[in-house]
Amino acid sequence: MDDTEIFEDKVTWSILKDDVKEKLYRTGILVFKSHLDDSGKIAIIEIMVSRETVYIFRIDLLGYIPKLILKSLKNPYIMKVGFNLAQEERRFDRIGWPIITKLELSDMAPNISLRELMEIVNPRTRVVDNIPIVYNWPLELSPDQVEYLKFQVKACHDIVRYFAGISEDRDATFVDLSRFKENL
Repeated sequence: MDDTEIFEDKVTWSILKDDVKEKLYRTGILVFKSHLDDSGKIAIIEIMVSRETVYIFRIDLLGYIPKLILKSLKNPYIMKVGFNLAQEERRFDRIGWPIITKLELSDMAPNISLRELMEIVNPRTRVVDNIPIVYNWPLELSPDQVEYLKFQVKACHDIVRYFAGISEDRDATFVDLSRFKENL
């Protein structure tokens, strides 16, 4: 997996949204993380709906959060996966989109960071260090910023697959993660 799509304009999103939607509804999984700008608004959302691709949405450039993402948050048949989902819940509740049906990875190891957990699961993972917290996102993301954004959702995806016993050659599904969550 080394595929990344960055959505910065409405044209690119309109061309590829059906592909993202198909993958999302096929797997029933939405691994996601958001980042704020200096005014406290959501500026970037990165998602992963299959093991193949990370999607980075530049909300600050698009001017809106795609309905596909917002509707997914409320959909009880799509498992939302993340590390520190309480923070995401506060952000999206504020704009009227509660997150339901979720799997919080930080509950699995409450005193460990995402990076430390990922190093246990896959010690070969390249972890991007020294990326400062950014609230004024540049028009053009640096390669390190893209790697950092990718790492956050890819790590969550890999961790849940590892602990749920899902092989690397297939996508996790809603059913897989529902069973896994019941056994936590």
